[in-house]
Amino acid sequence: MIVGRIALWCCFILGAAVSHAASLRQEVYVWQRDWNPAVHEAVVRRATNFPRLVALNAEVTWKQKQPQLIRVPLDYALLAKTECEIGLTLRIGPYVGPFATNDRTALYLANLAGSLVREARATRMPLHEFQLDFDCAQSKLTGYRSWVEVIRAEVKPTPLTITALPAWLKQPAFKSLLEAADGYVLQVHSLDRPKDINARFTLCDPIAAQRAVEQAGKFNVPFRVALPTYGYLIAFDSAGRFIGLSAEGPAKNWPAGAQVREARADPIELAALV
Repeated sequence: MIVGRIALWCCFILGAAVSHAASLRQEVYVWQRDWNPAVHEAVVRRATNFPRLVALNAEVTWKQKQPQLIRVPLDYALLAKTECEIGLTLRIGPYVGPFATNDRTALYLANLAGSLVREARATRMPLHEFQLDFDCAQSKLTGYRSWVEVIRAEVKPTPLTITALPAWLKQPAFKSLLEAADGYVLQVHSLDRPKDINARFTLCDPIAAQRAVEQAGKFNVPFRVALPTYGYLIAFDSAGRFIGLSAEGPAKNWPAGAQVREARADPIELAALV
């Protein structure tokens, strides 16, 4: 297993008949900021199990609306050796707006995406996809479309795909957002805020996931489904009250007396879902 946050994709081509699970491609994320020896070894040993591998390439967070950039030093030579189709992901943290196609923020993100694609192309590694993973509020989908338009123009002819959440499917702006991209990945994994330390944790509710997939199919647009194969660390205070979680990135320093539990994906439930 590749260390860290990983999601398997099962590709559903909606509008065509899918008769059994063997017909579904399984693809993989490598969601790592630090390509340490363990990550290298896992990619070498396991990447050939998947036709496509998409790696986290950069992450943007915001401080007083100013971008804070983390670049991931990818091993392009190693990725090329896997003989997988390779995609790159730009992760964008929550942003409240405003949104436009030609303001400073949009141009920054477009230039960043373009530089990531050009860097990959310069290594002669074939690039099959550039993906945006924006933590967008469902009320901001119309604004997000403006970003997708300008970024897509910057990275072409590389296809631009976006990740999407089940909550977005009910928004009137979602269909318009899809029209601005070349495809999307439906992320059916999530973790609701637990009430207390004794609550049941799940990273993917199979029933809710199936409903989301069925709802997404009504758009008649091909999409992929991201399923979790990882775990979250959830921290509670000495009284059992929730104080935070660690899903990715640097390890957190929890306060003294904190109790930490791990919520992991259930492979039996996910196998049944597939």
